[in-house]
Amino acid sequence: MVNKILLTILLWTPALGSVFADDGPHQRSKAAIAELEIFSGTWEIILVNPEGATQNAKWLSFYEDWTYAAKDENGEKLWEGTFDLDPEATPKNWDHRSNDSAKKNGDVLGIYEIDGSLLRVSCVAGEWK
Repeated sequence: MVNKILLTILLWTPALGSVFADDGPHQRSKAAIAELEIFSGTWEIILVNPEGATQNAKWLSFYEDWTYAAKDENGEKLWEGTFDLDPEATPKNWDHRSNDSAKKNGDVLGIYEIDGSLLRVSCVAGEWK
């Protein structure tokens, strides 16, 4: 069975001050670690709104070391980064950053819902100033 992902991305560049400080590795809750087991794996991107927001990515792979990779239709890595989950928030939070954007406080803040083999995510992408 192939896992499927629906993405909605709002592109936004607010001037709010730094939302996240880069304080290195942090402790994750037991709930986040348990959710990682469900979240990790490779998900096929089946719908993106707005179109083209994920460039040529066809797959997103989430790994148990809290890293991810966006891949093209041939499975070649387009970019990679790290992510965090907060399944105790309402709605559940999924925040991620590519390795390049992490250098500029470019976290992508998102929410998610998992329904069996379907992952729905919505996120705000931008550079936090």
